[in-house]
Formats: sequence, structure tokens, C-alpha cells
Amino acid sequence: ALFLLVLGITGLIIYRKFWQRLFSVRWRATLQIVLSDIHKMTGVIGSPIIIILAITGGYFNGAVWYHEVIEHAEEEHFALTKNLYSSDISFQHILDDSKKQIPTFNGTFLVMPLQPDENITVFGEVSTANPLASEYANTVTYNKLTGDHIANWDIRKVGTGWQVIDSFRKLHFGYFAGLFSKILWCVIGLSPVWLAGTGFYLWFTRRKRKKQSQANRSNKRGTVNA
Repeated sequence: ALFLLVLGITGLIIYRKFWQRLFSVRWRATLQIVLSDIHKMTGVIGSPIIIILAITGGYFNGAVWYHEVIEHAEEEHFALTKNLYSSDISFQHILDDSKKQIPTFNGTFLVMPLQPDENITVFGEVSTANPLASEYANTVTYNKLTGDHIANWDIRKVGTGWQVIDSFRKLHFGYFAGLFSKILWCVIGLSPVWLAGTGFYLWFTRRKRKKQSQANRSNKRGTVNA
């Protein structure tokens, strides 16, 4: 995540003046110039998305790290050996009731208690004008022993900070605008491979040309001295 963040920011800084001719590739020039133009164009176009991937990916990794290192720093993980919920609970009733708890709620994921202090939670999506709201943005929680309703979490009623964090899922995987955003995220996600290849080629050719120029100057000096 840090590598992608540095790559995206430095790319925008180094080629900040390239916006003036963003989509102009000199196709009739030499291979080195063509690859250089494509390299710059790909980097500038992809940098904002790469920065988004870096920030969202960093958050996801940071959340896992916090859970493992901070929350479980002094205790072992709970070993689940049996169901922590009552066998008398009707999950169909829970799914049906969850639709009544939050307007336009549609359940997408049912989570059973995995630790003693957890209950049954139904994750789901709701009708909203926010295209970045994920399909897991809302939750309805039920008691694991009785099946009684406990609490709701409606993404439309929480603060902006929580809504931004929830948007990280669609921003990271790029499925907020259908097939178009999926393809774009896929191409840009692979762009570091292309940038590495073209970048190495450009560096190698410049290094080779520089050595050749030094050799030519040395030969000229030798001829003059002779």
C-alpha cells in the first residue's frame, strides 16, 4: 500500500506538466519515444486510481493488523468447537424480520457468532443515492439465544466518516459503475506491471546510449591527442 501510494503521488509530481498533451502519443517517432509517451500517459491516468487502491488497501490491511496485534495482543483466539447460538432460532424469521427493521433493507450476508461476546448479525444493502454504499453497509443484530432483535445500523443515518469507510469496498474493487469501472480498475490495477516493463526499457536504452556517448567522446579525445 505504501509503495503504491508513493508510486501514484510521485507519478503525478514528476509528470505534472504532461496534462497539457495527455492523449498525444507520437506514434511515428522512435520506439523509445512512443513507449515514453505511453508510459507517461498510463502513469498520469492511472495515478489517481493507484492512490485510491493504496489508501483503501492500506486501510483494510491496517484493520486486520489492529485486530490481530492490538485486540488479541494479550489473549489467544477463541477456538470455536460448537454452535454459540440456540438451535431453536428460526433463521428464516430473522431474515424476514430484518426487512422490517430498516426500510428497503435487503439481506446479503448472515453471520453467526464466532466468539462468546458476539450475536447473530444480518448484513445488507438499502436503497440510497450514494453509488458507493456497499452491499454490507447496514446491519441488523439479533440475540443468539432468543432470536430477539437487538439493534440496527443504517448507513444513511450515520456520520460522513463511516460512510467514507464503507465506500472503501467499492472504491477498492471498482464495481460501483458496472462493467465499465470493473474493466478500468482491472487495467489500471495491472498498469504497474506495464510501467515497470516500459520503465526498465527506457532506463536501459538511456543507460546504453549514455555509455555509447561516453565511448565516442573518449575515442574523439584519443584521435585528437594522436
